[in-house]
Amino acid sequence: MIKVLTACGNRHKEFIDSCLSSTNNMDCVHILSIDEFDEGKGVVMNRMLSGVKDDDIVALLDADDTACEGWLDNVKYLKDYDLVYGNTLNYSPTTRELYRSRDFDKELFLKYNFIPYSGVIMKGWLAKQAPYPNIVHGADYYWWHLLLQYSDKFKYVDKIFCTRRTHTSYRSCNIPVYRKLRRLYREYKLHKMIDSI
Repeated sequence: MIKVLTACGNRHKEFIDSCLSSTNNMDCVHILSIDEFDEGKGVVMNRMLSGVKDDDIVALLDADDTACEGWLDNVKYLKDYDLVYGNTLNYSPTTRELYRSRDFDKELFLKYNFIPYSGVIMKGWLAKQAPYPNIVHGADYYWWHLLLQYSDKFKYVDKIFCTRRTHTSYRSCNIPVYRKLRRLYREYKLHKMIDSI
C-alpha cells in the first residue's frame, strides 16, 4: 500500500485542501496529521510512521506543497532502490523556478541537502529504521543521514515530483537578518550532529 504522509503545522492549515486534492486521482492513501498542540513535526511524523508496515510504500508531502501528476509512477524505481527523489517546481506569488536535484553522491550529501522532502518515496521498512527528528532546522536532512545507516540505495529521477510554495517555507529569504543568522547557527549545529553519526 502507498501511504502519503503529511504532517501539518498550524500555520499551513490553509493549504490542506490543495495538498490533499493533489493526490485524489492517485492510487494511495493520503494520511494527514495536524500538529494542533505545537508538539513539533517530529512528534506528528512519528505518530504516522508508527502505522507504517515494512511492505508499505511511504511518500512524503508537506501540507503547503502539492503533488504533480504521475508522481507516484516513480514507485517502479523501488524495485532496485530503497528511496527515490526528484525535482520540485518552486513558486511564490512573484516567481516560478525549477529546482533540479542531482544524482546521489554520499560525499556531496555530507556538505548539503539536495533531496527535497516533498516528493520522496521510500520503502516502509526503511522509513521505520529511525525516528523522524523533532528539531526545528534540518530535520529531513538529518533523517536522511540516519536512514543512510541502513541503506544507501537512493535514486534520483530527473522529473518534477511536486510543486513547492517557497514563500511559506521555513527557508524563505524574505526574513529579518537576525533570523538568517540564527538559521546559519542552526545549520552549523546540524552539520555537527550529522558528523557525529
